[in-house]
Amino acid sequence: MDSEIEFKEYLADLKAPWKTMSVDIETALTIINTPSQTTTDPAKLVFASISVEPNKTEFHFPAWHSEVERIFIDQYGLDNGKRIFKKTVMRLYQMSKGTAQPLH
Repeated sequence: MDSEIEFKEYLADLKAPWKTMSVDIETALTIINTPSQTTTDPAKLVFASISVEPNKTEFHFPAWHSEVERIFIDQYGLDNGKRIFKKTVMRLYQMSKGTAQPLH
């Protein structure tokens, strides 16, 4: 029971707006929208891919994922950078599903 409550609180924190949200989303989208990255349409944004073969399952993150995380860690420090990265990915996911409130 406690772990379920903790998980719900964790998700609520990830979904909650934060002070630098607008700038952080713009930073992530700038990286994602470079020609070598994914797409300009959040609805088509790839967050991860899975390949399944007999006796083998692989989980892959796109290149933008590591770059955005590194930028935030450099900017905010290890702990805060990872937290901002997770919040940003959650917000991008919500945007891709049409469930996020507009930034502006």
